[in-house]
Amino acid sequence: METWFWILGWVLSFLAITGNGFIIFFDCSRRNLRTKTNAFIVSLAVADFCVGLSVIPSLLACDVTSTCYWPQAFPSWKDVVRWLFSYLSVLNLCSLVLDRYSHRKDF
Repeated sequence: METWFWILGWVLSFLAITGNGFIIFFDCSRRNLRTKTNAFIVSLAVADFCVGLSVIPSLLACDVTSTCYWPQAFPSWKDVVRWLFSYLSVLNLCSLVLDRYSHRKDF
């Protein structure tokens, strides 16, 4: 793939890992931050942290080994992990939004 793709991908992956790592660390280290709303936010941070850890490294492994190209009968484990964390992150974000808007009075 193009060099700019890898540079941008690794920078975004690093930002996702460090930013969500700080959120997880601060919420777990401070007792007054342990609320129901923050539990949803930490859950989203964990899902995004896993996305940052899995997407670009698995794409690099696929690109280096040339084993993840379609059409294949079954997706590789790298594809399954990448898709799983991505879907879990989006599902977690949707549940967070639904929880926040379900408590509104005009909903």
